[in-house]
Amino acid sequence: MKKLNVIHYQAICHFLYILLSFKLHLQERPIWLIATMLLFALLMEICYAKMVNREYLLSFAALGTANSIYLNMEGYGLYYWPFFLALLVSLLAKYYLRMYGRPIINPSFVGVFLIATVFPEFGSANMIAWNNNWMYVALVFATGLFVTYKSRTAALGLSYIISFMLFALIFVFGVRTFLPGLAPVLFPNSIPLLFFPCTILTFGNILFAFHGIGDPATSPVSMRGQICFGLLMGVIDFLLRFIPMVAAAPPLTYVFLLLVLAFYRYYRQRSLLVPA
Repeated sequence: MKKLNVIHYQAICHFLYILLSFKLHLQERPIWLIATMLLFALLMEICYAKMVNREYLLSFAALGTANSIYLNMEGYGLYYWPFFLALLVSLLAKYYLRMYGRPIINPSFVGVFLIATVFPEFGSANMIAWNNNWMYVALVFATGLFVTYKSRTAALGLSYIISFMLFALIFVFGVRTFLPGLAPVLFPNSIPLLFFPCTILTFGNILFAFHGIGDPATSPVSMRGQICFGLLMGVIDFLLRFIPMVAAAPPLTYVFLLLVLAFYRYYRQRSLLVPA
């Protein structure tokens, strides 16, 4: 029997979350939506294989992209076309938005980011419609930690969550202590101090922390790089949440840091190729 790898574990977790979405997600999502998205992803893979004269093989990465968009994007109203537009853009990014054989940005988030920024009235990446019962949050934390441990990217999600909570605690305490005139506007004393750090402990945020930024194809390889990436994610994400015009701080922070990482890899590779 063939041993399961990280992609298989990821797929199992995705389908578990999809089953849970019928109960835990406030927005109605018919089962035909995810089934059609998976079929669309397979047809795209077949068309691309024929275009590049390559033998078609079942791609769990393409199916994972469809699952990720379904789970990480919130559609508004009764419109389902944004899910398919996001999937189309994400798969094109998977094929063509690459550098040195690796995708520059996690393909799943390219499409979601497009909808959230260009068509915000039809969808977003806010992920606030999930049921945040502590049992479900603990479940997605455990499964996400397991998958990222297998893919050696657990440091990303953990450093992101921990840095967000620590920075939020220090920042809110500092504002309340040293800027009492500003505190009632941003952090009212009527709200417990621990509320602000704990805002990341939701089903959607934990799902994003492990299954979003934990993508091994685009994340930093070294442990130190993953911790630095996660630290920056936590700090920038928390600060962006207080800008009124920013509707989805986590994916915006993620895309920004991935672009910075891509530029770093590009210039580092160029420096290695240029003779001394």
